[in-house]
Amino acid sequence: MDNVSKIYNLFKTKTPFCFIKINDGECIAMDNPTPVYGIISRGDDVSSEQLSECLKHALNYTGVNYFVGLPCKVCRNKDYNVAMKYYKNPLNVVEQNVLCANILINSNTYSTFDVFQEYAHTHSIIIVSNEKNLTNIANIERFNIKPYRVIKVAEQYAFQTNYEELKEAYKTFNNGDTILCLCGPLGRVLCYEWYKNNNTLTCLELGSLFDPYLRNRSHSYHTMTHAPCVGCFQEKYIPSCHTAMIEEIIQNPHITNECVYSYSDNNSDNNESLEVYMNYFRKNVDMVRRNARIRLKKNIHDTVMKEILFELDMTTTQPTLYNSLPKPRVYQLASRLYYTHNYVACNNMCDYYIKTFLWCPRHAPQRLEHEETNETNETNEKDKCDRLILFFYAFTMPTIELKKENYIKLLKEPNLEDDIRGWCVYNMAHL
Repeated sequence: MDNVSKIYNLFKTKTPFCFIKINDGECIAMDNPTPVYGIISRGDDVSSEQLSECLKHALNYTGVNYFVGLPCKVCRNKDYNVAMKYYKNPLNVVEQNVLCANILINSNTYSTFDVFQEYAHTHSIIIVSNEKNLTNIANIERFNIKPYRVIKVAEQYAFQTNYEELKEAYKTFNNGDTILCLCGPLGRVLCYEWYKNNNTLTCLELGSLFDPYLRNRSHSYHTMTHAPCVGCFQEKYIPSCHTAMIEEIIQNPHITNECVYSYSDNNSDNNESLEVYMNYFRKNVDMVRRNARIRLKKNIHDTVMKEILFELDMTTTQPTLYNSLPKPRVYQLASRLYYTHNYVACNNMCDYYIKTFLWCPRHAPQRLEHEETNETNETNEKDKCDRLILFFYAFTMPTIELKKENYIKLLKEPNLEDDIRGWCVYNMAHL
């Protein structure tokens, strides 16, 4: 599920082909055809019975040089399995026609830009997108993309609004045209419909590739700070010409970043992805810190950026910067550090949690404004997460004496759960 050269070579030689992405949003739409549960495309669209069926048809269509991109097997395994639940073709077709949904972005983002820059001028291009993108369309002339025609669709709920009127628009195209769709799930379906009915066309669904230039919004793959993945985002050398473009995006005060440095292991069937991410996070700590601070300057209310800096700077000299971090989120960060064996950072995080959120004899009570301050609530407030934090804190202490001291204090906690008590006793026996 890689081999991006297939797509590049077809584009370079002007050989007609179609590539569509059935990514996480499309999987949601196929699996949840009702709008209440099928909010997709970063909130710009919702699923429906019709969209769900159209995506299933697009997923299962087979034709010469027709390619479907599916979620990564490694880091988006659950989404991949949803897609395969609806995939009805033989396995040999999967091997030939199925690629990774993010094959043109992630590690290959700037290679894709290079291919457009060198070969787009040889194509007769039509762009399908919303008014905001089309207003800024001149910004992608830097990649030699100069459409001779544009088709405007709605910025929100584009499938519901525009599908019926556009599904036969292929009749108005010239043979050999190249259509670039930048319009969410609608683009996936239209590329399939148009290529199926006229296979002299090249129909390419590009998702958010040009967002920094058309929408003033970049994503982590644009700044190459996405968590690495052996399946879809392998680390590789970035030449200076590309680092200059990355730096331009990072420094541009008008470009906001929607999703950077975040990670959730909810979609993975194994724990290796989390460890890979944390190793990358530690190795690139200076770059991550620098970029996060730049982003936070652009938007002081960016909670994600605050969390990143919190995790990097456990003993910050500006604690007021992090006052908006809720107690459950601090627990999650400490837990993640513990389970990925980053014990020094975990100890610092636990120390912050104890000082900030717990009513503890060793510390003055420092509460956030929204927290309860009634002393009678002391016992109730110390839920299991609190006691787990105390366990992490004891476990990550730098000396045996400090470990013992904190295990003993934890064992005196009222209502201590049996499992935590057992861990303390076991660990003390082995010190």
